[in-house]
Amino acid sequence: MKNNKLVLLARFATQARRFIGAVNVTKMSTDESYALQTILNAKVSDNAELKELAKKISQSLILNQKLLEAIDHFLAGYIAVDELPKVEYFIQRFATHIYKITPESGDYRHAVSEFLAEVDEHCHPFCTQMIRLFYPYWAAEFAYQGSAQYLNLSSDLTSLTSSPKSLLDLWEEAESSLLSTTEQSLLNYFMTDMLNKEISQDAVDARQKIAKILTVELRNNQAETHSDYRKTVDKIRAIINKHDLKTLFLEVSRDFYSYWSRSTQQHQHLK
Repeated sequence: MKNNKLVLLARFATQARRFIGAVNVTKMSTDESYALQTILNAKVSDNAELKELAKKISQSLILNQKLLEAIDHFLAGYIAVDELPKVEYFIQRFATHIYKITPESGDYRHAVSEFLAEVDEHCHPFCTQMIRLFYPYWAAEFAYQGSAQYLNLSSDLTSLTSSPKSLLDLWEEAESSLLSTTEQSLLNYFMTDMLNKEISQDAVDARQKIAKILTVELRNNQAETHSDYRKTVDKIRAIINKHDLKTLFLEVSRDFYSYWSRSTQQHQHLK
């Protein structure tokens, strides 16, 4: 093992001990499954330095970068924030079953079966839903590398990667749209809470624009469920190119979800 890799692993192990527990440096180099699990644990920790070291280690050890990227994107875009710890736990366990396969291999279903076999039966519905939501992210990492054959692997993936509109188009449409009383109330509640936060007026304005785009697109897509909301968010996110804007959009979409969900439930109750 090269000296610089040893030094990096030593730094990682020292930092990891404080936040995720002891790390076996030897196994990090000899056991890919162990290394992957350790890297994933570090990536979801609360320590920025450990996360950065985990990224460098994963590149140094030549781990499955597509899988790691897919998990990062999946967790970053996960709407139900209260479920994140549970999702992080199960997606890490699931990752050890798919780190050696590709969409082309056709082994995904077998990996799913193996994973579910080791999970308590009462967790199967949650894990099955998580796996279904994760698949487009995983397959998209391969599609992004130029393999067009993967673009038709699922209808969800197709809806994520094809959209005739730009973000500017969505904003112009949102600006020209008349909102219903319910939709306007939803936005008002959301923005009132935004104004109570210690953020700049520019930040408030940006969040208001994103919230209005979400409101109109959710209406256009006739969204009524968590799954509908997620698909709408993913569709919009797919046309955002700038990383900082995409991060802001995901942040707002997470915050906005609870307001939208509560409003939708109340509206359905009145039907």
